[in-house]
Amino acid sequence: MKKIILYVMIASMAIFVSCKKDTVEETPTPTLEITPASQSAASVAGSTNYAITSNSTWTVVSDQSWCIVTAGGVNNGTVVANYTENTTTEQRVATITVTVTGLTPKVVTLTQGSMNSVAPLSQEAPTTPAGKVDFTVSASSAWTASSDQDWCTVTASGTGNGTIEANYTENTSLSQRSATITVNITGVDPITVTLTQAAAASLISVEGEITGNVTWTADRQYLLKGFVYVVEGAVLTIEPGTVIKGDKPTVGALIVERGGKLIADGTASNPIVFTSNAPAGFRNRGDWGGIVLCGKAPVNNGDPQIEGGPRSHYGGAVANDNSGVLRYVRIEYGGYPLQPDKEINGLTLAGVGSGTVIDYVMVAFANDDSFEWFGGTVNAKHLIAYRGLDDDFDTDNGFSGKVQYALAVRDKIVADVSGSNGFESDNDAAGSTNSPITKPIFSNVTHIGPRKDATTNNISANYKNGLHLRRNTQLCTYNSLFAGNLTGLLLDGTLAQTNAVNGDLQIRNSILAGPASASKFFAVQATGSTMSVDSLTHWYLTPSFNNDTVVLNASLKLADAFNLDSPNATPLTDSPLLSGADFSNANLQDAFFTPDTFIGAFGSTDWTTGWVVWNSQNMPYTSK
Repeated sequence: MKKIILYVMIASMAIFVSCKKDTVEETPTPTLEITPASQSAASVAGSTNYAITSNSTWTVVSDQSWCIVTAGGVNNGTVVANYTENTTTEQRVATITVTVTGLTPKVVTLTQGSMNSVAPLSQEAPTTPAGKVDFTVSASSAWTASSDQDWCTVTASGTGNGTIEANYTENTSLSQRSATITVNITGVDPITVTLTQAAAASLISVEGEITGNVTWTADRQYLLKGFVYVVEGAVLTIEPGTVIKGDKPTVGALIVERGGKLIADGTASNPIVFTSNAPAGFRNRGDWGGIVLCGKAPVNNGDPQIEGGPRSHYGGAVANDNSGVLRYVRIEYGGYPLQPDKEINGLTLAGVGSGTVIDYVMVAFANDDSFEWFGGTVNAKHLIAYRGLDDDFDTDNGFSGKVQYALAVRDKIVADVSGSNGFESDNDAAGSTNSPITKPIFSNVTHIGPRKDATTNNISANYKNGLHLRRNTQLCTYNSLFAGNLTGLLLDGTLAQTNAVNGDLQIRNSILAGPASASKFFAVQATGSTMSVDSLTHWYLTPSFNNDTVVLNASLKLADAFNLDSPNATPLTDSPLLSGADFSNANLQDAFFTPDTFIGAFGSTDWTTGWVVWNSQNMPYTSK
């Protein structure tokens, strides 16, 4: 029995010892790194540091008595190398050795210049801002210094030991640059040292306020972070071909405040592009905020603040106010719902005056309205609203400008829960009689809705009308085509209907085509209307108005207008749209309008050629 107990005890002890051995932690493999591998110093006495990265105990020795180093340390640390003055005419080198048990020693060097030397032999400077670096001169006599580059200026001369201050300007180029500094010490061969400055970044982040006169160039790209304000008195000029991107996390947007100017004057071959910062293939509506122009032209709602979150107010009494130029500009993937029903649009024109130039502007894949005017008097030509979420052309708060040649193309599966329309127009949100009354004059519009023909299915239930005119608007449109909408014209409310009867709201020489059914050309609200569908139909088809309805879009004979990926809305040679326009109306007598013969945005010339990109999803967008 005693033997059994003894065997049990021995076995238990063996198991205990075995388990205890299993719990012993292994010693980590030692590591050692020291940086930098080499340093240079002037002849005068001084010190310099080397960084140790290690998990072990280390020791340090120097092979030169003039270089005294930290004896050692544990884990990460610093080696301090103190050196005495070099009074000789030769440079000298100390080898510093760092040792960790079990590893090959690491070796670094310290090179000290001789009397009559310059240190360090090279330095680096950042791209921006402008600044300076110092070079130390060890000399027993007089010396002079010069730089071979205008952007780098240096201390011209000195006697004995001293400092050369090298001042450099900002490097705005995309290339690294170097300056050679030559030091001449009496009785010694010339000594050269270098200053190398980094290249400018190709993508420049912009945030806060833009003041003064600022120019953005096509050889780099710009990233809008948060609301970027062009303040009163400032002018932002953007060169043709420049690409500007919006930052999604910060809702990048460009807001030109009253008294500020945006000169974005591109060309057909080099349009200016505002777009998403997402990579090709991953861009989407709402990737950034959009563009907002705030002017001093009349509005009918006091001194309002722009909707969607920016601080800026708009409106005033300067009808010919000038907010700059937008010409040959594409605006893609903008629009952001910062607040319910208060979104930033693709392009917002708020109280913008007639001194502003808006021509050849495309808004694509907007996350709210493509274009929205809040009052103002600005005129525009050659506009494109492409595959936006909400309304294509929205006019409010007393807008009274003129627009000629406008194209809109709808995506059948994309529409906003608020109800999307080609035109939406109100005098104001309350439908008041505040003045100035909303009375824009449109001519030569081609609006291509989501419905090509009877085979088109899966149209979003949120898409509504070609035109929704309401709330006391006096909008007028001439020589225009609205095709492929579920409902052609909704004339909404007594005030808007009265304006139509009185001739203040006009539709003339225009065509409604291809609605969901022959009974869907026209609609009125069930309540609050003095017109019926029949009386609206009779008003629209008044013989002197020269309007028409066309049941089938194919009868229009457009080239390929319903090709969503590459639409071509130009009329074929036998299209009825090539004639029938009329510019005799008093509202069209302004010299702004070009009296063409065709109905819609196009005759035989396609003005989208050259500057428009329909498939921007896969554009590489590199700087010029």
